[in-house]
Amino acid sequence: MSEIVQLKAPEQTIEVNKNWTDNFLHWHRDHLARYWSTSLTTVRGGAANRGAVDAWFNLLEETVQQYNIHPESLFNMDETCVAFGRLPTKSCHIGASGQCQQINLSDGNRETATMCTLISASGDFYPPTIIFKGSQLQGKADMKNPLDAL
Repeated sequence: MSEIVQLKAPEQTIEVNKNWTDNFLHWHRDHLARYWSTSLTTVRGGAANRGAVDAWFNLLEETVQQYNIHPESLFNMDETCVAFGRLPTKSCHIGASGQCQQINLSDGNRETATMCTLISASGDFYPPTIIFKGSQLQGKADMKNPLDAL
């Protein structure tokens, strides 16, 4: 970094120390801040925009009012991908001051399982369900199905 400063201002003797970034962020804290990213697959990251989220919540509110849906009858089911053999990655980013977090986009193409959670608007919840990778069962009529699952 010191070499870059010397190229821009050869007449000055400026030494850039290892805390330069921290000091710069402190001096400009009204405009810049440091954030730790959270992992999010590229596909999900592209869909999570203000317009899509607002439209979804508006539609939900209209539907709840139109059909007089009570909180104990309204459930949220969320599924999330659990990656095996890979730890979530975080990296440090500098962005506009006042943001909550930055998102680290990555491809989600490793061995995974799906975890589903279910909770109602009244606070009732069920234990999570975990779905592991399966194999195609079509055409295996002799396979036992004691729970009569579909």
